[in-house]
Amino acid sequence: MIGTARFLCLAALTLFCVACGNGDGNPPQMAQLPPSPPTPAQNQAPTANAGVDQSVNEGTTVNLAGTGADGDGTIGSYSWQQVGGTVVVLTDADMASASFIAPLVTASEDLIFRLTVTDNGGASASDTVTVTALNVNVVPVADAGDDQNANEGTTVNLPGTGADGDGTIANFSWQQDSGTTVVLTDGDMASASFIAPLVTASEDLIFRLTVTDNGGATGSDTVTVAVLNVNLPPLADAGADENAVTGLVITLDGTASSDVDGDSLTYSWSLTSIPAGSSVTLNRASTALPTFTPDVDGSYVAELVVNDGTTNSTPASVTISATTPPFGAVGDGKLESIVESMRDLEDLPALAVMVVKQNVIAEWTAVGQRSVGSTELVSTSDKWHIGSLTKAMTGTLIAMYVEQSLLDWDTRPLDVWPELAQSIRPEFVDITMAQLLSHTAGLTPQVFSVPSMNAIFDSAPGTATEKRRLWSEILLGLPPEGPVGAYLYTNGGYIIAGAMLETLTGDTWENMIQMNLFGPLGMVDTGFGAPGTRGQIEQPRGHRVVSGVFRAVEPGPGSDNVVALGPAGTVHTTMADYAKFMDLHINGARGIDGLVTAQSFEFLHGPPVGSAYAIGWFFRNAPNDGGRALAHTGSNRLWIAQVRLLPDIETGIYLVVNAWSPNAQQAMNRLEQQIKERVLATP
Repeated sequence: MIGTARFLCLAALTLFCVACGNGDGNPPQMAQLPPSPPTPAQNQAPTANAGVDQSVNEGTTVNLAGTGADGDGTIGSYSWQQVGGTVVVLTDADMASASFIAPLVTASEDLIFRLTVTDNGGASASDTVTVTALNVNVVPVADAGDDQNANEGTTVNLPGTGADGDGTIANFSWQQDSGTTVVLTDGDMASASFIAPLVTASEDLIFRLTVTDNGGATGSDTVTVAVLNVNLPPLADAGADENAVTGLVITLDGTASSDVDGDSLTYSWSLTSIPAGSSVTLNRASTALPTFTPDVDGSYVAELVVNDGTTNSTPASVTISATTPPFGAVGDGKLESIVESMRDLEDLPALAVMVVKQNVIAEWTAVGQRSVGSTELVSTSDKWHIGSLTKAMTGTLIAMYVEQSLLDWDTRPLDVWPELAQSIRPEFVDITMAQLLSHTAGLTPQVFSVPSMNAIFDSAPGTATEKRRLWSEILLGLPPEGPVGAYLYTNGGYIIAGAMLETLTGDTWENMIQMNLFGPLGMVDTGFGAPGTRGQIEQPRGHRVVSGVFRAVEPGPGSDNVVALGPAGTVHTTMADYAKFMDLHINGARGIDGLVTAQSFEFLHGPPVGSAYAIGWFFRNAPNDGGRALAHTGSNRLWIAQVRLLPDIETGIYLVVNAWSPNAQQAMNRLEQQIKERVLATP
């Protein structure tokens, strides 16, 4: 509009000048106008660049590298802002380049950021960038705890922890990286422990804790434990409380005392409490094994302090409870009076008793007359008939041949004597050696009432081996007295077993048992039949009741069972010799090899199911009465012998009387109980 008005004014002025002229007759000239000012340039908008899109792991630092440009000026400011995704905190949001920590995400997520740039003229421009936060398993953090010092020999705790920013800790694992090796306790727990080793100088032990999160990622940390060398006090051990017998020496035992530094120890014992009326004192109180003899019943408390040359231990104490048992204790000197009292009470000719303990004869005695009416007294070196105690000897002998593979426990009579196939009872066709020896073969107990017994007597012609073979054939042809497999005591099984062994070896039972058992054990005073010589009273005589009184039976015919019965019960022996056989089986029952292996002893001592009789032994287990017991009684109706082995306490009891009667048997049973009480009362 303004331009149009200007044009009209200029046109009017021009016409005016033409009409008037310039006074010299020439036409007038047009006036010159000033130029128009330039149009001002407009401000150009800047450009923004928010960078390229990127993908990052969660939990990591992300850099946003922005730029801005302005063609007609400068960039006056930058401004970052988030326009999408989980909100984060932007650092340097007013700078060209900003940053933030990628958030933890359960799945990949896009975050969108806008960069706005403004130029110096106020014009602005924007650009966006997309950052994809990726879901990843973040490595857990392990903390093994602070370094620490510990004295040698002490318990050290390692308190570890673990943290996981995006999950949980699944397990912990401690391991030792360096230093003297120790045993870690709870090495798979957050906190572990160990006993600091003994060291001659301070030493660093380094342990590593590794934690694993539920995603399988691991993190580790180490801790150093400085183990310090110190003098640790010794440890006194006065032993376990014990029971004792008043009047018997008791030995205290401090040998279990110790010093972790390995220093030598000195000992100092004292009695801190004794019963009223006691005047007991300690012997060798400065040694590890002092002794004293309780002089009255009651409790005695002994205290032990040990010293390692520098430091005393904490006192340790032990209580000894002393009593006077009714029948005393082994080694108290009262055995002879106890045995003599029983002999006198029952008016027996003679009695002998022996206790073996830990492979030695702990006590023994023999009282009374070798023969009623004589002045010859028995002694501990005399020979005594042991009857069926022979059976355990025969069983041991056969076990030796089983180990030599001459036969086995399942060998049958028909395997040895196939010629008996037509005469043997069908019930006995498959009976075995083990059944013969454990009284489970079903044989008759009435072995002396069989047909043709006259041919087996000692007066009949033929050898003992021939008579055993004949006796076996007769017994195997008789009807069974009980079912095979059921217990029924009989001498018959041992007669047959001995005869089978004689056939297999071609030797006599007597020679085999002397060469293989008595000889190796050193049983030099052991033999067969009634001991002694007729007309001489150098050995005890067996006795039977005649008209209400005991009468001696001279050695010779009628003084023992028939010779053919040998494997079942014709041995005589001294107490010293029999002690060796007792020790053999006590040790065997404790798992110690002897003339046969411990495995064979286990078989000899283990009865079949449903029976209490093994092979030559009755078996009983009474934990409160000495533990396992192997026992037997033997008698040829002129003597009675009894044995009880208590392997759990390494002890055996043996009793023998040179007479037989119901009263004599009862006296033996009562005496055995008294001796057992002495044994169990002995520390």
